Amino acid sequence: MDRTRNQEARQDYRHQAKDYYLVIDRRTGEVIGRLLDISLAGFKMVTDVALVDNMPLACQLSFPHAIANLRELPIEATVRWCLRKDEMDCYEIGCELHDVSEAAKSIISEVLADFQGK
Repeated sequence: MDRTRNQEARQDYRHQAKDYYLVIDRRTGEVIGRLLDISLAGFKMVTDVALVDNMPLACQLSFPHAIANLRELPIEATVRWCLRKDEMDCYEIGCELHDVSEAAKSIISEVLADFQGK
């Protein structure tokens, strides 16, 4: 990919990413990445830095709008894979969710519906 197309892809990624749900580190309050996809078993996010396989994450999903009267949901996850996306100068990270309560499952189902445009 030439330099101009690479820059355009990065700008497009950044423009689209502002609408994504954020994944935030609960310990530091820093943004880890932006959610790309989610299920009751796990999620995929995009980040600017690589994360190590099997790394535990104590994080929270930060919603762009209220879901079940909440703006965020604390979750526990483990990094299962990390893939460099050269064309957008970022990483896609796959995470497995752990210890998901019934209430959290309900909220995740609503997030999933939001992602699917329902």
